[in-house]
Amino acid sequence: MKDDLLDRINFHGVENLIEVCLRNNMRLVQISTISVGGFIEPKNNRALKENMLFFGQNVDNDYVRT
Repeated sequence: MKDDLLDRINFHGVENLIEVCLRNNMRLVQISTISVGGFIEPKNNRALKENMLFFGQNVDNDYVRT
């Protein structure tokens, strides 16, 4: 059985934070590490922007997925 710790913390934890903010009319500002952008080959090195979702990076690990 696969451990779902990252799903519970990274995904559902943020869902819970969003719900708290909505109920209390608060704004959520979340900061994460650059690794959420996946791993890119050095030749494709580029600056990440907030509106970038998929640009050919390797997202084949659970941390990036969640």
